[in-house]
Amino acid sequence: MKYTYYFVFLVIGCLGAYFGFNYNISEPIVEHDIQCITIIITIEESTEYEICSESNYLGEVIDNNLELLNAIFRGSTADIYGRLLVQLEGKMIESNEFFFIYVNGEYGQYGVDKQIIKEGYKYEFILQTY
Repeated sequence: MKYTYYFVFLVIGCLGAYFGFNYNISEPIVEHDIQCITIIITIEESTEYEICSESNYLGEVIDNNLELLNAIFRGSTADIYGRLLVQLEGKMIESNEFFFIYVNGEYGQYGVDKQIIKEGYKYEFILQTY
């Protein structure tokens, strides 16, 4: 009888660990509606683009508009931080530059591949030196 309790606790523990590690709560649920957003690119002057897309992530929106934004990525979406945006509007970043992302005027908390887009939001890329 004593071993039966151990077995039951072991099975429950294994199931809890399995579902706990395989359920990713950090990935939000997104919808697949057409959303219109504003992308602002600030290098020396600001340029605004109104873009409507069925994509859910900012990186996908840029992928679908590479020619319009004259953008180039480096890296892979599988990388822990996602891809690095190395060119916008034909401006290739230098070794001490970076395109910072601002969402509705606030510093972005995600890279382009993890940043969810929302209808009417403004996503600004500002070239800054660090």
